[in-house]
Formats: sequence, structure tokens, C-alpha cells
Amino acid sequence: MHDGPDARPDRATVLRYAALQIPGYVFGGLLAFGAIEWLGVEPLWAVAAGIAWFVKDAAMFPFVWRAYATRSSGGPHDIRGRTGRVEEALDPEGRVRVGPERWRAVASGGATLAPGTTVRVVAVDGLRLTVEPAAPGERGTSGPGTGPTL
Repeated sequence: MHDGPDARPDRATVLRYAALQIPGYVFGGLLAFGAIEWLGVEPLWAVAAGIAWFVKDAAMFPFVWRAYATRSSGGPHDIRGRTGRVEEALDPEGRVRVGPERWRAVASGGATLAPGTTVRVVAVDGLRLTVEPAAPGERGTSGPGTGPTL
């Protein structure tokens, strides 16, 4: 999957989006049932509200589908290659800050890295980064509100 202007969602992304809408449809159905039974709402209006809810979700999909895609393709949200600073010693696991975000990280090769060390992200495994010491002269990110160094 790519992130250009002609990008299209893959089947897994569409299914993920649809599956995550199910709790909303169940809640809406229960709300419609309650409105019909206890408030005397005409069933036609409850069905119309359900259809409107579905149309809203379908209309929103082109704008939000990228948030449901799981695989990074090297786009603007891929943090591999960015630098950060060690906040909690990596021995071999600890915490690093990359831009405004704080991540769980492990040092490449099981190295021990002290707080304040500038590191470069070499891999992302779920919510854990693999980092290595950055080359001399590479700047790390300093904390919340600062943009990541590319």
C-alpha cells in the first residue's frame, strides 16, 4: 500500500474499518429499539436514523481509511531513521523520546545506553522501537512539542 494521491485502501483496511463500526451499529440498534418501545417513535424513523448512520460511516471512510491501515510504507508517519534521546536507561530495554512521543525501546545488540544518549530508530515492532547510538553530530529530539529530527 502506498500513500500517494491515488492511494487506495487494501481489503484488510476496509474489513478493519467495517468491523470497528459494528459496536456503533449494535448501540444504534439498541437505541432505536428503545426509542420505538419506550418513546413511541415510529419504526420508519428509527430505520431512517440507522440508514443515515450507515451512510455517514460510508461517507467518512475516504477521509479516515489511512488511520485503519496497519502496515507502514515509509510514509510521513514512519519513524525509522529518526533520532531521539534515551530517557530511561536501555539495559537493554527502557524508554526513549522521539519527537513529542515517548516509546518503549530496546537497544540493538543488547547494548546498554545511558539517559541522554542520542539514538537512531532502526526498527519498529508494534509499540517497541529498536534503537542504536546515533552517529556523532546527529541531533536528538529534546521533548514535547519539538519535531523529530529526520
